[in-house]
Amino acid sequence: MGLTSAHEEDGMLKKKMMQQARQVIVLADHTKFGVNGFFHYGSFADIDVLITDREPSSDFMQLLQEKGVEIVIAGEGEEEEND
Repeated sequence: MGLTSAHEEDGMLKKKMMQQARQVIVLADHTKFGVNGFFHYGSFADIDVLITDREPSSDFMQLLQEKGVEIVIAGEGEEEEND
């Protein structure tokens, strides 16, 4: 379990980018949760912030919190603008 990619080349690039970054922010919609790709390039402990569109399951949320990942649900807390 962790960060995976369907293609080794993409995974290698992402791994290198994460190694060079001061902060790792992952943007993934809810359909990516629980999906394993061919190439493993990182663990949840490597992530600083996860931005997603829906709250993950309670088990997955607990795992992310244990790894110290800040979770941001897009659209939560936003108010509609009135024109």
